[in-house]
Amino acid sequence: MRVRSIESRWYSGLIVIAALLAGCGSSSKSNARPKDDPPPPFRSVELTDAGCTPDNFTLTSGDIEFRVTNNASTKVKEMEVQSEDGHAVGDVEGVTPGHTRSFVVNLKVGTYRIRCPEDAPAGGSITVK
Repeated sequence: MRVRSIESRWYSGLIVIAALLAGCGSSSKSNARPKDDPPPPFRSVELTDAGCTPDNFTLTSGDIEFRVTNNASTKVKEMEVQSEDGHAVGDVEGVTPGHTRSFVVNLKVGTYRIRCPEDAPAGGSITVK
């Protein structure tokens, strides 16, 4: 009868734990949209040195994708949608000149603020019906 050393058992235990942890991962995302589910409607927004264009618009409630383009602004590189009381609902940062980045938010009926950049003292508004 062969007796296994404590080190050998410890090493075997680590291999079993590593294998179990590797099996716990999942490549599927629970919040991913099914392939046959259509994408949400989108609204294009352009960043300028003065802020966002357009800065006021009306949307219907539900998911909306904001496609934020920066054609040439070196001053503004982000857009944030905020609730009426200033809490962030969704945003995108790091939109450098010549690039477009997107984000999706679920908007309920009400009024939201748009800030480009997020700490701008004033900005536009979104009315959701």
